[in-house]
This record gives sequence, structure tokens and C-alpha cells, in this order.
Amino acid sequence: MKDIVSEIITIGTEITLGKIIDTNSAFISQELIKIGITTPIKSSVDDNFKRISQLLNHAIKRSNVIITTGGLGPTEDDITRNVIAEVFNKKLVLHPEILGHIESFFKTRGYSMTENNKRQAYIPEGAIIIPNPIGTAYGFLIEING
Repeated sequence: MKDIVSEIITIGTEITLGKIIDTNSAFISQELIKIGITTPIKSSVDDNFKRISQLLNHAIKRSNVIITTGGLGPTEDDITRNVIAEVFNKKLVLHPEILGHIESFFKTRGYSMTENNKRQAYIPEGAIIIPNPIGTAYGFLIEING
């Protein structure tokens, strides 16, 4: 059986500037090793479309599993879903069930949802949705070539 090699990419200018510490990749690495998946490469990139795209394209060539973390929020600099859609040649599609969850999230807290939050309900076409029961940023999984 072929070894499964993963790569973790943390996305966010706040990480590359040292404003926050990347604890996500450490946690993910520890969980992956429990199921026999090694993570020899971890990298961080700022919220820049071109640099994220380049890093993803390099990762595709050298790793079986690529995990990104960050950049799925509602602000203009949260562009991970857009970059992934372009790199994998997928359209972003609105998922009404995600939008409903986000609307409910705000309503139960007594807040109005902004248009920016609606962006979070767009996921690359064909992706498997990873629910977020405690927040508004849903994850997703895309399988390419097995």
C-alpha cells in the first residue's frame, strides 16, 4: 500500500505576521499520525490569491492529502474557497442548507446577518461539505484523482 503523505497549509496574514500562533496545524498533524498519515510539510501563506494558488499547485504535485486551514470567514480577505475553486477548476455554488445555518446562527443570537456572511455559503461545486455546528465557516473536501 502506498504511503499517504499529507501537507498542511495555514492561510492568513495574521499568521504570517505573527499576530496569532498557528495551533491548527500542530493539532491536525497529531490527529493524522494517529491514523497513519504523516505530515512532512507544513507551510503558512498570507491572504494573497496568487501566493495561495502557487502553494496549492506545488502541494498537489508532492502530497496525497492537502489540508488548508483559514480563510473561510466572511471578510474580503477570506479567499480560500475562491482560490481552491480556481485551482481545481470548480464553480462556487450556493448551498441553501449552509445559508440557512448561518441565518439561524445570527438569528438565535439576536443579530442580523450581513451580505458578507452569505459568501460563506458558497462552496466549490462537487465538494463534500464539512458542517460547523459552532460557527459559520463550513469546511469542504474535494477529491481529485482518488
